[in-house]
Amino acid sequence: MKIFVDVLILENYLVSMFLIIITARILHIKKEYLFIHLSSLIAALYTLTILFPKVKILSAVPFKILMPFIIVFIAFRIKDLLINIKAAFTYLALSFLLAGICFFIEIRNISITSKFVIDSFNYKKFLLGIIIIFLIVERIVSFIKDRGEITSYIYKLEIKHKECITSFYAFLDTGNELREPATNLPVIIVEKSVMDIIAIKNEKSFLIPYKLVDGSRGVINGFIPEEIWLFKKNKKMLIRAVVCFTDEILSIEKDYRALLSRGII
Repeated sequence: MKIFVDVLILENYLVSMFLIIITARILHIKKEYLFIHLSSLIAALYTLTILFPKVKILSAVPFKILMPFIIVFIAFRIKDLLINIKAAFTYLALSFLLAGICFFIEIRNISITSKFVIDSFNYKKFLLGIIIIFLIVERIVSFIKDRGEITSYIYKLEIKHKECITSFYAFLDTGNELREPATNLPVIIVEKSVMDIIAIKNEKSFLIPYKLVDGSRGVINGFIPEEIWLFKKNKKMLIRAVVCFTDEILSIEKDYRALLSRGII
């Protein structure tokens, strides 16, 4: 019997991804698709252990029991042991359920009593088709949901300073509590390309110390514009804040050009 390794890997990759996503939905675990793809690929490659004698020991029972724990740990990256155990057993249960469905369809003589009979029903292609459709729909729904959540945190800003008036969109970063120490004003981080930096070079600047997640520290310069207007739905709010500039692009999709501190809203 000929076995196409690439087809075998692809089929098991799709099935593993399907099982991992269903597991995440059942246990209400947040999905990160990069790690789900990685975990699915590892699970798919693990099936090759039954084909190569040199690594056949990896298909022994102890490794088969350990593998679901490795798969869910890579996919979800949760340190809680109890949740990992639940996820592993849920993944296993779903695997057995899917295998049982495949076995049931394979041994069943499927016929249609009208004008034709299906002599050879390829259950594998049928199930893979369902899985592919599910994965596509699930990804589209997740994308729309994520975009909706991001949009709800985006506000329009208008900064007026001397003769310069600039409008752009800003994202409310709920984890950002950066404030200027002397005035205790919240900080807005804006891309340099948004405003005319030359026009505000001579303004009084404020030094704002910051600390990153990795522990590194630094100081950024900022200034207080004459007016900052925040538009929220149909409301217009005048706010006071220190504006700092960054060389980085804050949104690859260009959804927003600035980050708002949590203290602004």
